[in-house]
Amino acid sequence: MNSPIELVMGIISIVIVIYTIYSNYFKPLKKFKEYIRRAVNYDLIFKREKAIYILNKALEEITDLSNNERFALKIAIGEYYYKDKKYREANNYFGDAIKIIENEKFMYNRSYNKIIESYIYAGDIQEARRLYNHFLLRKSYDINFSKLEKLTKLLY
Repeated sequence: MNSPIELVMGIISIVIVIYTIYSNYFKPLKKFKEYIRRAVNYDLIFKREKAIYILNKALEEITDLSNNERFALKIAIGEYYYKDKKYREANNYFGDAIKIIENEKFMYNRSYNKIIESYIYAGDIQEARRLYNHFLLRKSYDINFSKLEKLTKLLY
């Protein structure tokens, strides 16, 4: 027979599990980070299309997105398509993301490797080379852009 304390602990555990499921998958989304978290959660349970849908919904519904947030959403969507080997779809989002920050000073992100690779895999070597050169110009203020140089053999 279970003690009252064990019974209460069991009920608390069930409530925590139910709340976690609710907050991760059903709670209405309002903030940028909530959309990102929800998309990641869907991707973790192999629902990538739903993750993409959630991120596109963020682009539509959040009216006060900063350029950095809009950039991050488009990169994330592009990366999901990249993982699915849907390079043309990925490039649509990558291209939109790059346009947002193209003329700004920005720091290296390992996503830039995937962006260049995606253009290569889609057969758009010219755009891959343009982006590669565009990113390498930023080595002057962020040495990490030199990590892209390992892609040279694929481009030339």
